[in-house]
Amino acid sequence: MAIGELTEIINACEVHLVSSDTWLLLQDLDIHVSRPEFRDPSTGGGAVYSYGKGEHHMTFTLIATTPELTTISAMNNIDGNGKLTPTTWTVTATDVSGNITKTFTCTGILVSADFRKGSEGKLFVDCFVRITPDTVAVS
Repeated sequence: MAIGELTEIINACEVHLVSSDTWLLLQDLDIHVSRPEFRDPSTGGGAVYSYGKGEHHMTFTLIATTPELTTISAMNNIDGNGKLTPTTWTVTATDVSGNITKTFTCTGILVSADFRKGSEGKLFVDCFVRITPDTVAVS
């Protein structure tokens, strides 16, 4: 396991989400990478653990703009076979020194988008993306 240095800290202001466009008004982003865990007893050997297919997803909140409302609505349209269209999502993160950028790229489908408006302020969009590949890579 590598241990980072202070210059390798990632500033939240330098984390960006991109699909077909960069989501400039990104408020928060959570990427969940997990697998189901199965624990089976065995005779004399203790527990035996095994793991299932990836259950990865991503949630994020945007401050809505009119173009984003159109894009997000279109991502939730199903095709003639009842399937949602997969989208390539990229998250870039640059360290505080500005030298190293890590990229998380995945394919996923926008399962839901919740639009919420308070009595004052802006319109927010909370999105849930199911990451469809089994493995998740960061380069």
